[in-house]
Amino acid sequence: MDICSEQMPDHVKLDANHRLPAGWPELGKMEKVLEVDQLTKVFFLGNVLSRVRITAADHVSFYVKPAEIFALAGESGCGKTTTARMVLGFETPTSARYSTAARGLPDMKRCG
Repeated sequence: MDICSEQMPDHVKLDANHRLPAGWPELGKMEKVLEVDQLTKVFFLGNVLSRVRITAADHVSFYVKPAEIFALAGESGCGKTTTARMVLGFETPTSARYSTAARGLPDMKRCG
């Protein structure tokens, strides 16, 4: 498989013919380490008579492959921290479908 060296992680070296080492998966077919699909978090504030619904994250979807650097960017108050807290297991999603192949992350197949 011919590949541009700029697409590869630094620790993977091409052979003399510019091919990936034997046993290394093709970059286009790499397994996803984390996949998040339709992640949603809704907070409710107030009491029974006066209840306010705040949607902190609304149908967020993304995936991360091995050796990728992933950044979650957005305006202040758009749900970046809430999304990270849900993925790390500190916050319970209102609804979501996501899975992980990484050790140490909660394996939540479906919520809500």
